[in-house]
Amino acid sequence: MKVLDDYIYIGRLLDFYGSLLTESESKSVDYYYNEDYSLTEIAELLSISRQAVSLNIKRAIDKLKSFEDALKLIEKFDKKKEAKTKALDLLNQASGSKDIEDIREKVKKAEEIINEI
Repeated sequence: MKVLDDYIYIGRLLDFYGSLLTESESKSVDYYYNEDYSLTEIAELLSISRQAVSLNIKRAIDKLKSFEDALKLIEKFDKKKEAKTKALDLLNQASGSKDIEDIREKVKKAEEIINEI
């Protein structure tokens, strides 16, 4: 499970920050993590050595992690997504209620969540 989580995390980092990498770094990480190519296959595709591919991937992952540490875009995105889900759940609950006070309370809570975003 840990390996799958790492692959998903690297994929997300690449989605958010991939354009900040060099073309060679970006392609190396994409081919390795998203396309499941071996280092040898990537080396052939990019016309570089296997060692260069390995260094590209290591350097790119270090950069991607440092970008997230500094900017926290994924963390912020996840928090906003969670808040949106909570607000929508409250509004769905309100739409099914017949008690006007309950509806007002849920709409007010949803508004507070939306305003925090």
